[in-house]
Amino acid sequence: MNPHDLLKAQVYTLRNGGTTLMRGIGSTWVTPDPDIHGRFAVGGFAETVTADAEYMADAIERQARNVQVGQCIGTWEQAGTIYVDVVQLFFSFHEAMIEADGNGEQAIFDLAEGTEHDVQEYWAHREEEDDRPLIRDIGTDEEKDVS
Repeated sequence: MNPHDLLKAQVYTLRNGGTTLMRGIGSTWVTPDPDIHGRFAVGGFAETVTADAEYMADAIERQARNVQVGQCIGTWEQAGTIYVDVVQLFFSFHEAMIEADGNGEQAIFDLAEGTEHDVQEYWAHREEEDDRPLIRDIGTDEEKDVS
């Protein structure tokens, strides 16, 4: 990651509580457009790296080496700890929730709204609405009635 984009990632994380960056042309990293690249960020594609503000640059550079085609770096700050994850973007909220559930993630992030959505709350709410237990077929949008 070039020094300018590394600094940008650090500043956005500390000022805004986090950021998402994807590979641009050459060595650049850019902020993805939710309408073009996908709106919902899901982590769990590599081990999450944690650091304090002093070592954030090292953590971001380490994760940048793990990013594959179609993936991004996601950062967030919580209680003084910086988290850096490899994330994938999805257009479908439901597909993002299926992927997050399969990856053991606690939440997904909505890039367009700047909000976090809890995975377990989503599935609990879906089951309450239907009042039937559902089995999720990870990797598809299919749900099967098991009553």
